[in-house]
Formats: sequence, structure tokens, C-alpha cells
Amino acid sequence: MAELDLSGIEGLQQKLATMPTHVLEAASQALYEEATRIMAASQPLVPVLTGLLRSTGRVETENTPGADAVVTLSYGGNGLAPYAGYVHERLDLNHPVGQAKYLQQPFFEATSGMAERLAASIRAHLGVR
Repeated sequence: MAELDLSGIEGLQQKLATMPTHVLEAASQALYEEATRIMAASQPLVPVLTGLLRSTGRVETENTPGADAVVTLSYGGNGLAPYAGYVHERLDLNHPVGQAKYLQQPFFEATSGMAERLAASIRAHLGVR
């Protein structure tokens, strides 16, 4: 459990001033961990012809002071596999390996219990029970 050690009003003000940054960092880390689990679950579902599309799976965070924690999951980025969206959305294509909606399906499956997992992870990163 986290301890709060303060000396006077200055100590309290200092702690309160830093708390939002710590909370944002904890939330960003929790979101990143959740996104990493979703990305891992999506990997076996990605259609494979050459393996390029599967290799472009990325989880990226954007954490700007004073802004929201943002985590992005993607395939095909930086023009490496520009057909990623096409393959993801086309339900009528035949994939000997993998399937359409290879990222959407694991994401929707992860929504069950996601809030609880995120809350537990944020508490753990903050050292709070």
C-alpha cells in the first residue's frame, strides 16, 4: 500500500501537483498492457500470405502532459501493408490462414471485464489497494 508522507501545507501542495501526472502515467501503462493483450490475441487471426501484414501489428502510446492517455492498435502502418484495412473489412474474402475482423474481434471480446482490469492495473501502478 502506498504511503503519503507530508510536511506541512507545502508538502500537500507538492503531492497534489504531481498526482495527476502519476495517475495519467498509470492509466497509460494500464491501457498499454490491455492493448498488448488484445494485439497478442489478434495475431493468430491475421490473414497470412507472406507474413508481412502480421508483422506490422503495433501498439503505440501517446502521453502528453495535460492530455488524455491514448493507446493505438494498428496493422499495416507506415505504408508497410496498405491493404490492412481492406483485408480487415472484407468478409467475403477467403483466407486459408486467418480471418477478416482480425483486430476488431479480439477487441470486442476484451471489452468484457476491461474496466475492472484497467482499474486493477491502475491501482497496482499507483500502489493502491
